Amino acid sequence: MKRPAKLLQKSGMMQKMGLENLEVVVNSAGIFRCTTDWSLDADWAGRQVDYDLFYVWGGLGRMITSDGPVNLFPGQCIWMRPGRRYEATHDPNALLRVTAIHFQLKNKTRLLSASEFVPPVEVFEPVDPEYFQAAMAHIVDLRSRFGLHNIAALLLKSLLLEIAVCGAPRTSESALQRHHKLALNPVIAMIRDEPERRFTVGELAQKAGYSPDHFVRLFRALTEQSPKEFMIKSRMERALALLKESSHTVTQIADLLGYQDIGFFSRQFKEQLGISPDHFRQRGLLHNSSSDRCW
Repeated sequence: MKRPAKLLQKSGMMQKMGLENLEVVVNSAGIFRCTTDWSLDADWAGRQVDYDLFYVWGGLGRMITSDGPVNLFPGQCIWMRPGRRYEATHDPNALLRVTAIHFQLKNKTRLLSASEFVPPVEVFEPVDPEYFQAAMAHIVDLRSRFGLHNIAALLLKSLLLEIAVCGAPRTSESALQRHHKLALNPVIAMIRDEPERRFTVGELAQKAGYSPDHFVRLFRALTEQSPKEFMIKSRMERALALLKESSHTVTQIADLLGYQDIGFFSRQFKEQLGISPDHFRQRGLLHNSSSDRCW
């Protein structure tokens, strides 16, 4: 994982040290595809009794916090805490996809109140979004599929320590860089939400408002992948989810993802993940456990 080059501020270091001496208690965790009518209203925040690590991995939305409005887009994370304002809606044409983990902090004798530990940062973008998303999903899996609640809590604690060190809001981003990111985020969300579609670079560039060549340069700068590579990766992520969470056959999954040739799908899956979809499905069945993921 990449680390920020700047030195840690003293306050952030103190928060990290405080976390090191605390235990994490995970109350619930899930991965959600929000419905069209989803929203967070003032009553939701009023009922909040624990911390909520809220990570957006798809879609677009907007949240009002105690400090003002926040745009929600893939890669955005909010460490919510009781007593703060959190009201949110999302774009009905780009429904939010989020991972949410509710937790509390505990010292050697008791659970702490929210006023006893203030998160070092509230709204931030992880330095390594892919790792962050995978770690949060793994925490969900450890609890729901394998019942390993203590290990899930330890992994969350390491993630919180990472946030304390590296999760400061990014202030070095220029207005132009932010403009490009906001223009590309809807395109990224569209690819993730509809991995079965075969978008052309021209279509994606037009949606973002750039020429094809300029779009490809900006897309690679933001994601470190070409649009084609990103589309393939998104299909493989959806294939993994379907293999784990559905009873569809490999042929049916290939069809759902727009592949006309099952052999080509299997080869591409193995090239990307190092294992065939059949072998991945067989390995997953050995666990013989259910998941509480909300798709």
